[in-house]
Amino acid sequence: MVSYSPLTAELKAIIADGLSPDSSIVDRGNLVEYSSDASTLSYLPELVVLAGNTDDIKSLIELANRYNFPVTPRGGGSGLAGGCLPSRGGVVLSTMGLDRIERIDTGNFIMKVGAGVISLKVREAAEAAGLFYPPDPAGMDQSTIGGNGATDAGGHPA
Repeated sequence: MVSYSPLTAELKAIIADGLSPDSSIVDRGNLVEYSSDASTLSYLPELVVLAGNTDDIKSLIELANRYNFPVTPRGGGSGLAGGCLPSRGGVVLSTMGLDRIERIDTGNFIMKVGAGVISLKVREAAEAAGLFYPPDPAGMDQSTIGGNGATDAGGHPA
């Protein structure tokens, strides 16, 4: 099993310095909100980063590699598998701030969206553009497109 470094006050400051003003950090009192999902599992993170852009995610992952701390990505927290829970401690990386639908290309059937876009919003945007988004994960009004991809959630196969 891999051994990780704990997040010291100095390391938390380094993480904060590496983030843009678009991102923020949750520390201490509000960590419980990020310690569980829809399952019965619970693991308290040492720190939560609310990513505001992909550059902040890149910076956080580079710091994690340099300082040897775990990063657990988290979308809407609606999963039942515990995949968004920090079982090894470290940082929970919330992608909920990456909630923009950037582009819909109807000619190529492509939609470029942030990982934090709610799945139902993807379906509604596709429909408004004359397209159909067929996946139907449970909790479509809560689950994010990033979480669906990370956990292979898409509803019952046909």
